[in-house]
Amino acid sequence: APQLRIWTWGPTMLCFALSSLFALPVIWREKSNRMDLVIVIMGTLLVMWLGIRASISPVAELAQADILLVAMSVATFVSFRAIGSNIGAQRILIAGIALLTLANLFVMFQQISDRTYSPVFPNRDSGLPSGFYGHYSYGASYLVAVSFLLGAAALHSREKLLIRVILGIIALLGICGIYYTRSRGAIFGAVGGFFALALYTLIVGKRDGKWWFAPCVIAVPIILTGIGFVLYEGWASAELARSGNIKDGQLDMLGLMDNSIRFYLISIAVSCFQLHPFLGGGARSFS
Repeated sequence: APQLRIWTWGPTMLCFALSSLFALPVIWREKSNRMDLVIVIMGTLLVMWLGIRASISPVAELAQADILLVAMSVATFVSFRAIGSNIGAQRILIAGIALLTLANLFVMFQQISDRTYSPVFPNRDSGLPSGFYGHYSYGASYLVAVSFLLGAAALHSREKLLIRVILGIIALLGICGIYYTRSRGAIFGAVGGFFALALYTLIVGKRDGKWWFAPCVIAVPIILTGIGFVLYEGWASAELARSGNIKDGQLDMLGLMDNSIRFYLISIAVSCFQLHPFLGGGARSFS
């Protein structure tokens, strides 16, 4: 789904619909535990609430978008829940994500040298690399998700060393791709991804009694300092490439807030929440 326009979601939704049809019998045959029941009950209530809110929305197009997003969320949950019990299916999923990431990075590499290159759309919204996506922000957000998913598989899966090294290299290439999109939000997201992966790694190390757990705990201040440095340098580089908001070699923090429409949108979101704190303001009330 390379952009926000609903018609481009079609191929993805058809694939997930087929996946869900095969996944439901797998889940049905498995023995459920109490946690599964809680998740299903809470998820069903949430889906019903979103569906009801969308169905009574005065804007049919926005309601349709909400319903389709909810359907995709349910299909994703069902498919991944079935995959969770099958090592072979997990390997197919990771391999598919890795291949798609490589293909996306190849397109981005082409776009660095040729800003007009676009394998999907006749025109792109920006000269910044976006891969298969219509806008660099979407491509960057995709890389944030898949890079740390592949990075976690490289660090903590039980695959052969060669496979883990390959996944780790692809993850690092994806993180480098985030840098070249110049997306400030994605750079912030990548820093959050580093923090989450580091925290998860410590949890795994403690649980499994790994020898490297104690040294890593001692190194936490250094890791946090490094994460802060990466965020600052990433934003500074993005600002310099996008708008030149660098003064005397220092990042102009006010330059990061150059898109004032976002503050206006935040005020609208807060207003919607104040007017409808429990029932919501209808389908996609934030938009």
